[in-house]
Amino acid sequence: MAVEPHRPAHPAAQDLYVLASFVDITWTVLGQAAQGTRDRELLDVVEKCTSDTQRRLKWLNTRIKQAAPQALIASAAAT
Repeated sequence: MAVEPHRPAHPAAQDLYVLASFVDITWTVLGQAAQGTRDRELLDVVEKCTSDTQRRLKWLNTRIKQAAPQALIASAAAT
């Protein structure tokens, strides 16, 4: 009997979450650079974009949590 590899609950959302996390870290680094150089304009952009990115991360996290039980139930029913 062949065993299927583990499939994530919602692969597209998980991929987007990883990318958004990278974007969030990048905004953090840019924010530190803006503070270090006292670049108020860049800091304003970073603050807005950080907020947007974190909102998207929360939304993606919610979608993953919603999809996970469904995937687990479907997976258990298939075995």
